[in-house]
Amino acid sequence: MCETNKNVLERIQLKGLKYALNLAQTTNSEKVYKEAKIDKIVDRSKTQTKKYLNKAMITNSLIQNFVEDYNNHEELDEGALCKKPQRKTILSVLKSDEATV
Repeated sequence: MCETNKNVLERIQLKGLKYALNLAQTTNSEKVYKEAKIDKIVDRSKTQTKKYLNKAMITNSLIQNFVEDYNNHEELDEGALCKKPQRKTILSVLKSDEATV
């Protein structure tokens, strides 16, 4: 997902939370998330993607083959075969997040 879309979703979520929790529109976003006890959209989507891939690796042979191919050919993680500017795949994004943890 591109940064612009992430920012739009984040703004919509924050406005909705502030309204639902009856907070001032000037309230800090970290305070809003803490009071609502939820994660940011980007963090939640990464968590859900990892959870799905872990389950799908067991039950779905196509996903299992896809992940195994990725692990065997890591040069593809930056879109080396793309004709346009390279973009990271979701697997490379998840892998880089695991490396930082």
